Amino acid sequence: MVSKSRIVSPILSFLCLILTNMTKQDILQGALQKVVSRMGELTLLLDELHQSMENDTKSSAGDKHETARAMAQLEQEKLSKQLQEFVQMKSILHQINPSKEHIQVGMGSLVQTSEGWYFLSVGLGQLTVGDTNVFALNPQAPIGQKLIGKRVGEEVEFGGRRLKINSII
Repeated sequence: MVSKSRIVSPILSFLCLILTNMTKQDILQGALQKVVSRMGELTLLLDELHQSMENDTKSSAGDKHETARAMAQLEQEKLSKQLQEFVQMKSILHQINPSKEHIQVGMGSLVQTSEGWYFLSVGLGQLTVGDTNVFALNPQAPIGQKLIGKRVGEEVEFGGRRLKINSII
């Protein structure tokens, strides 16, 4: 026999999504758009930096030039590292199946708590989907670690607050 809580929980989760006018696919798409947008910004900055370095090479010489070039190279390395992190985020997001239902919180879960919505995926911060704010967080983040493995009705304590899990999608 199937327990009422196993039937009611998915129904409540579905109703929560309808009432908030969003789907997990919408949230996943929003996260992907944010990642791709940031990748484009970083690529543009790298291109501009590369152009600047080429122009400086043609017109400068001396210690001042070498210092500026070294600083530009450090900035280029930093931007390249950030770009690689966003490439990895994109890869992780592509591995999430938005139609997968979750009984307990795990990677790819959309979790409604007493304090808002959380999407366990990659650390992007707040996403706005429709009229709803969703916090995209890495499961290894402190609050992500507290949520992992929890079920509907359970509570977690974080930052001096108690968050009750109302639904998991």
